[in-house]
Amino acid sequence: MKNVRMTICFIAAVLFIVADEGLSLTEFKDGGTHNISNTINDDVWVDYQTPGMNTTFNLLAGGDIPYHYVLSGYADSRLNISGGSSMGLTANDRSQIKITDGYANYLYAYDSSQMIMSGGYVDVLNVNDNSKGTISSGEGFQFCADDNGKIIMSGGSVYDLYAFKNSQVEMSGGVVNGSLVASEDGTVIFTDGSVNTIYASGNGRIIVSGGSIIHDHLWLENNSELIINGSNFAIDGSPIGFTEITGLLGGFYQDEPYRVLTGTLANGDIINNQFQIGNTASIVLVPEPATLLLLGFGAFMISKRK
Repeated sequence: MKNVRMTICFIAAVLFIVADEGLSLTEFKDGGTHNISNTINDDVWVDYQTPGMNTTFNLLAGGDIPYHYVLSGYADSRLNISGGSSMGLTANDRSQIKITDGYANYLYAYDSSQMIMSGGYVDVLNVNDNSKGTISSGEGFQFCADDNGKIIMSGGSVYDLYAFKNSQVEMSGGVVNGSLVASEDGTVIFTDGSVNTIYASGNGRIIVSGGSIIHDHLWLENNSELIINGSNFAIDGSPIGFTEITGLLGGFYQDEPYRVLTGTLANGDIINNQFQIGNTASIVLVPEPATLLLLGFGAFMISKRK
């Protein structure tokens, strides 16, 4: 099931390549502001090969870049989506896309570009190449940080949220209705909000210090790591110290028995989740800062007595 989900970004990339083979083209590269509330049956390029122009393209209510066509920003341009719809959106060459309303089937950010989302709906979002996506509101189906990209999510909702290939996801709010995933050396930092399931694989790393895991499943495999900051941890009701938890059988996580991890996260939220750990994966329990200070103070006092 997970492998099927992870192919969606690749499928979206194929759709992007097909969609970008439009037969006609409309360009904006005059440094002005263009308010669009009608349908454009073309691929639309803004500031292609014209750095420094800072042309602004505003897609308003009633505006539409229909199926088979793509709206692309280049070279410091600004695309503002406050209504209407676009089959595809791309940000390239340090350009910026802001979404406050409207709909996009997919959005790709490359080349240190910026994507800012405070409303609207994006089916598939992929942030790559040192680009950054910031999400404070809005909805989507699947958001991916990939190839050194970064997504910061403080609100809104999405079905799946991924970190792949040396990318990073920071989640401090919002809702993930499906899976929060780290794979292929991706890193997730989860401090608040709610997720349905946590899954890590392929050297992925997830750091949890707060938030709610609703469906109660933690799944890990293939040299991944889940680091949990908190206190009062127990497995199946038996207290456990700050330690590393590994699988019992050494095989696939699906073959492992379900165990239950309970405790208090660093921000005070409760963790009470079933988990399965496969092959070389692990869960690492780390003291939250206040506990760490107390442990350090206790060690100091013992040393002083000696």
